[in-house]
Amino acid sequence: MAKKRRSENKAYPKGWRLKNGAIRYRVPAGQEHLWDNKKEFTLGKTETAAYKVWIERLQLNEDTYFISELLDRYLYEVIPEKAYSTQCSNRIAIKNLRPVFGDMPITSLKPMHAYEYMDKTAKKRGKTAANHDYEVISHAYTKAVQWGLIDSNPFIGNVKKIKTSPRDRYIEDWEINEILSLKPKIKSRSVALIKLFIRLVLMTGLTRIDVLQLKLSDLKEDGIHFQRQKTNKKTGKRFIID
Repeated sequence: MAKKRRSENKAYPKGWRLKNGAIRYRVPAGQEHLWDNKKEFTLGKTETAAYKVWIERLQLNEDTYFISELLDRYLYEVIPEKAYSTQCSNRIAIKNLRPVFGDMPITSLKPMHAYEYMDKTAKKRGKTAANHDYEVISHAYTKAVQWGLIDSNPFIGNVKKIKTSPRDRYIEDWEINEILSLKPKIKSRSVALIKLFIRLVLMTGLTRIDVLQLKLSDLKEDGIHFQRQKTNKKTGKRFIID
């Protein structure tokens, strides 16, 4: 019976584990010569360093390139360039995609597999989650074309996302007032932080991620200085709220 992976290792590729403050790779039998003749190879102390070494060691041969390896490269090269909130959601999507498609060769994934995955995911986790996972795997295949691993993305023009219903209501003022007036029986720091977060959003009109990334140094005499995360790499423009 296979040994169950620890929770902290589930987000990593097969064979990876966190041990003594470093990420290590359990080398499959017969492949030790590819990993300095070691049975367990130390990849690095951080996830970024580990993925860098991992990608350098992979054989970038189309015939043996697996989807797990594509997702690894996508994690290392593409996701760090995205906004923080997008990075978090993309990592969750890859965690869901890896056990389903990871062991498949990159050339064997077809549109029918994407539809089957979305149908099952929609029933289990909802349509939005299914669409989001599909967006990640589709973009990974677009990058695979860019990297010269495949000739074309099999999903473009062949797979459509599941239709979802738009939001039909917004939170009303009385609901916000109810939350702000809550007085928990036990003094809770988390409740105080949530209330503060809501007040900041109401006062500034900023998005959730913009508020969460505010620093004390952003609070100056003339107001709150901030840069929208959604456009910071496009315009670089900073704003001031009086």
